[in-house]
Amino acid sequence: MPEHILFLDASESVLRARKAGDTTRSREFFAYYLNHLLPLKREWFREKKNVTFLSTDGLTARQVGEKVKHWCEQYI
Repeated sequence: MPEHILFLDASESVLRARKAGDTTRSREFFAYYLNHLLPLKREWFREKKNVTFLSTDGLTARQVGEKVKHWCEQYI
């Protein structure tokens, strides 16, 4: 396991909007992932002490990149 993990997270509504805006992939597994796997993944990572959650709701790709860069400068 890595020393530090950055978990990029988003609300269900944001994930659905991103899916709708991305026509390059079919994402046939999306509903199952969103309803069954993502909640388990979040729960598993929340129990770890070395995980930082970053909500990407309302952020542009550039803003996410800047926040990720800042996090990397802190932890790596």
